[in-house]
Amino acid sequence: MELQNFTEDISNFFSDIELKKPNLVHILENYREKIIEKLRTLKKDDLMNINLEIKRNIKTIKKITFKNIKFDIFLHHHEKNQVIDKTKTNFNFLEIALNGRKDYKIFDKYDNSRFINYKIIPFYGVVLSSETIFSSKINNNSSILTINVDNNFGKDDLNIERK
Repeated sequence: MELQNFTEDISNFFSDIELKKPNLVHILENYREKIIEKLRTLKKDDLMNINLEIKRNIKTIKKITFKNIKFDIFLHHHEKNQVIDKTKTNFNFLEIALNGRKDYKIFDKYDNSRFINYKIIPFYGVVLSSETIFSSKINNNSSILTINVDNNFGKDDLNIERK
């Protein structure tokens, strides 16, 4: 499987929203499950090809608008360790490790001295809502799929129903 086919498959998931009046975190959780399920069905050679293409391209970006919701899909490879210290998210996002590992420290909303540790390895992912405070470390030679959701739309835009 080629990277382009893989990103098309991910894009096609957005045409089948299964939740009535969902919030963005629920939508991302739903897609996390679908994408991981898709990854687990791929042959080892297909996964290796996708990882090689991501590594060659370093960063691939695809923008999708569905039902007035804007999604940005990023596939990026990290050659070196990268550390992000205590930052607040401005949007809801989903991250899935395709290769390598990413460690998170997710802080309590009201007491920043409290936190949980979470790590994603291949076929695992995490969804973080906007305004979440976290730190992270991406290990070298890791490929990560990230889907960001634009939060700039009205509440009426979330009246989504499956047809």
